[in-house]
Amino acid sequence: EAMALFFVAPLFITTLSGPLLGERVGWRCWLAVAIGMLGVLTMVRPSGAAVQYVAILPLISALGYAGTQSMTRRLGVTDGASTMSFYIQLTLLAASAVMSLAVGDGRFAGGGQANMEFLLRAWVVPTPGELALFAASGFTVAIGLRDLASLSPGRRHHGGAV
Repeated sequence: EAMALFFVAPLFITTLSGPLLGERVGWRCWLAVAIGMLGVLTMVRPSGAAVQYVAILPLISALGYAGTQSMTRRLGVTDGASTMSFYIQLTLLAASAVMSLAVGDGRFAGGGQANMEFLLRAWVVPTPGELALFAASGFTVAIGLRDLASLSPGRRHHGGAV
């Protein structure tokens, strides 16, 4: 269900493209987003009994993703791709440090709900092999964001196309 909920990101990107990017989103784009949302609702099958407060976490993640994509699109005109990639990674590192200090010791675990148990368990120090995988993953993401940012100069892409 979490992955299905994350697929609302195109809706958020389309919605943010007006206020953040000053773009006009046409009815065809809104229709495509609405059809996609019907697909999300089909996968999730929301009902009063099935809705849990942890369902907001993938929605927050999708909103963060949409914000990142929208701001990358906006800043790509004036800032270099490597600069944006650096600051995105630095922001994620700072957010992780704050989360580590807030919940990393596992003191909030034990609520009995499997999703929250997973998220709030005590953090462990990664092995050198895991650190290498993290570094490779970070490098890959930085390259991907750099390539995404390079779409903006000289071209006009609307928010629904991202």
